[in-house]
Order: sequence, then structure tokens, then C-alpha cells
Amino acid sequence: MTKDTLSARISSNTTERLEEYADERKISKSEATDRLLNKALRIESADVEIVPTATDGGTRIESIEEGILKNRRNYTFIGIGIAYIILELGIGLPSLVSIGIGIPLIIALIYTNFVRGTYV
Repeated sequence: MTKDTLSARISSNTTERLEEYADERKISKSEATDRLLNKALRIESADVEIVPTATDGGTRIESIEEGILKNRRNYTFIGIGIAYIILELGIGLPSLVSIGIGIPLIIALIYTNFVRGTYV
């Protein structure tokens, strides 16, 4: 892909924030600028309004990505649970298999939903 050169004057505060963004992601300032401009242009073309929200110090995007990963784990365990219930009701698994699958599944669901603080 061909890349063009862009020159712009930005505030020192913006420069610092750009450098932090690039350092956190281990990319160059040029790549960070390209990514951020692309995101801004996609948002602008989607005709949506970004509303600032208070966070606990992390960035909003990081918390959204973490939430997606946690939900994916929850949905995996729920899918396994549904498959387990279907097998149990459909063919009647032996007791040892039921205990071997059911108890770890219940522990995994409790752990991911309550101990880790994610709720489905």
C-alpha cells in the first residue's frame, strides 16, 4: 500500500498523548497517527457522536475490548453448558461423566461471572 506524507502542527499536549498511544501499542508515531486518523474518519463518516464517559483510569476502548473477551469466554461456557444439558436429557450420560463435566462447568461459570466480575 502506498503511503503519503502529511505534515501538521499540533499542540505539545497532543504530541505527548500521541507518543503515549504509540508507546503503549509498541508502534511508531507515524503508524499511531495513521490509525487514529482512520478511526476518526470512520467515526465521522458514520455520523455518530462520541460522548465522553468517566472511567477508572483505563481507556474506554481497552475496557470495551476486555469486555468482549470476557463475554466470549462466558458464551463459550454457556454453549458448553447447553450442549451438556442436551446430552444429559437426550441420551442420559452416566453419573461419573455428569459429575466430571457438570461440576467443572459450574465452577467455570461461577468463576468467570462472579469472581472475575463479569456478568452475562
